[in-house]
Amino acid sequence: MMLRLLPIVVLSLAFVRSQELRNATACSEEQMQLECAEDEVIAVHNAYFDGNDSHGCGMMLPINITSFIDNRVVVNAEIRRFSVQSTVNKRCGGVNTCTLMLNQDEPQAENWGNGKLHVQYYCIDGKSVRYSCGSVIEIAMPEKGDAKDVLRAARPRWYPGPVTVSGYGYVRNKGYPEYYRGVHDCTWTIRAPQGRRVLLTLLDLSIRSVLHGEAACKDFLSVTEGSRLLMNKCGEIEEPIVIESSDNELNVTLSVKSEFYGKRGLLAHFTAVGCPIPKHPKQSYLVHGNTSHAEFMCCDDHVFPDTGLRFKHLTCQQGYRWSEDLPDCVEIKHIVGGGNSTLLHILRRAQQNVTEPKVGELTIDDYSLAYDFIIPSSIIAGLIVGNILIAIALMRCRRNRKRQDDEAASASVKEIPGPNSSQSGQQLGTPV
Repeated sequence: MMLRLLPIVVLSLAFVRSQELRNATACSEEQMQLECAEDEVIAVHNAYFDGNDSHGCGMMLPINITSFIDNRVVVNAEIRRFSVQSTVNKRCGGVNTCTLMLNQDEPQAENWGNGKLHVQYYCIDGKSVRYSCGSVIEIAMPEKGDAKDVLRAARPRWYPGPVTVSGYGYVRNKGYPEYYRGVHDCTWTIRAPQGRRVLLTLLDLSIRSVLHGEAACKDFLSVTEGSRLLMNKCGEIEEPIVIESSDNELNVTLSVKSEFYGKRGLLAHFTAVGCPIPKHPKQSYLVHGNTSHAEFMCCDDHVFPDTGLRFKHLTCQQGYRWSEDLPDCVEIKHIVGGGNSTLLHILRRAQQNVTEPKVGELTIDDYSLAYDFIIPSSIIAGLIVGNILIAIALMRCRRNRKRQDDEAASASVKEIPGPNSSQSGQQLGTPV
């Protein structure tokens, strides 16, 4: 029985150990050593030189080089911070242990003056990043436990279909960090749960550059989301490149035309970010929602029983879970009529809180009276008054039109001449 349990314990310890972010610091003239366990390799997540952090450095030099740097140039503190990701990856990426000295390994370091080298890295299981070309990698959704959030168990390697990883993972080419080879296209499909996004970080890329006489990259790395090209690059990267999908899937393709090339290749880290939009509770609706924030509102005459308010705002925490669970909205009549002292106290306190969205300005005792009698009566009275005003306006319009018609008729009668007046007029106008 103990023999069967032993491998499980060892795997669990390795998983916890690989979760620890390690930090190493050394002056540029000092030697730095990075070390992992025998079954792990180094994954450098961030490496930079900080010229503003030079305490205790440069003591062995006869002259302080920073005194020759023009103070007018150092206006911003970030001006003396340089990424050395590629330099550190050359010595330490993908290996078990390494030593480096910035002044010797970085040609530009002698121009930077005194400062310190900072390296942040993980020790990862070397076997956990060996995914074959064409693999579909699914990121498992963490589940919420009683004491702490736990990750779903990953499927075994022999399980048919997509490979499932817990929370995050790494991909690298075969031969990393000694070489990469072709001739073929190697694609990894990374898929997050529905409603979340894939966050891909290129930690190391060292492949064939465009040589003299070539019009384009012969070997290149491309990152696509569906038919949309997000990145297409060859050569080396000087600092990590972060790519975030708009949906839940990314494709990473290393296209190689060289049969064998003595550069490191690719090492990338991936994880899922954002929270899926939760299902709305009963008697509520979603006002606004994305993978980081969600706003819900209860229907009229309903509130959330835990706050006594109609409004609830959620935020995504730790990149995968919402700040709180959503209860179903409860009708206010039910709270008042039910006689639950706890709910009544929550409702009264919510109405007195002016900093939060309120149910209304009315008290609990007047709530039913207002919504059952006062408001409907006001609406009916408004309709009646409006109809009366419309009727009076129509009567006035008809009366004015009738008066105008009568005046027009009397005027036309006056203008029509009689028979005698017509004949006399003709006699007067006829010459003798």
